[in-house]
Amino acid sequence: MREEIFIKQRDLLTGKNTYYDMSDAKSVACIYGFIDWCIMLDKQFERVNVPDNMKYSIISHQDVPKECIKCHCESYEDGPLCMPCDLEVTANV
Repeated sequence: MREEIFIKQRDLLTGKNTYYDMSDAKSVACIYGFIDWCIMLDKQFERVNVPDNMKYSIISHQDVPKECIKCHCESYEDGPLCMPCDLEVTANV
């Protein structure tokens, strides 16, 4: 069975997510090479003013991270908050 693997590109300014199918990649090095290539293109064509405006992550259909509703990080928690945000909210109650 073919494993579905995607690269998630998140624009932190607009909140837009773009997914690139990497299921046919020959190795993990190819996936990281693609991410490096995307970052190089972002800088070369000035798609981003600050390099930290774009975030890249690797996801699969088995372990798809969810986005925390408070800090917008990627989390594998069952609830809507990541562990640090959940602890912060619980401690402030």
